[in-house]
Amino acid sequence: SLLALAHSSTVDVSYVALLATKRVRSKEAKGGRTVRARLQFLENLSAEFGVDVAWKKIIDFAKVSKAFDHRDGSVRDAAKSLVMTLATIHGNDVFKSLEGDLAERQLRELQLGFQMAN
Repeated sequence: SLLALAHSSTVDVSYVALLATKRVRSKEAKGGRTVRARLQFLENLSAEFGVDVAWKKIIDFAKVSKAFDHRDGSVRDAAKSLVMTLATIHGNDVFKSLEGDLAERQLRELQLGFQMAN
């Protein structure tokens, strides 16, 4: 699996993250399965490797994939869960990077959910 590859001494975790944040074709993105799977993988990768994973690139992937506004609720849930994991590792900067890209209501819900969880 890609997670096992990231643990390999011959492949850098940042390279695996780069591959996982590659843009999803619009036809695949509409269905949601591919985007959801990538978001879940990136969350697992971030949880496993912590600060070694470039979180800004991951947030950019979620934004470009329109994960926070996706018609599939499981994609939106995966994006929220990813943000929570990244915020646990990297702090409030994760939420700041979403300002202007999310509706204020969405951002407040994420921050409140994070505060309640921690």
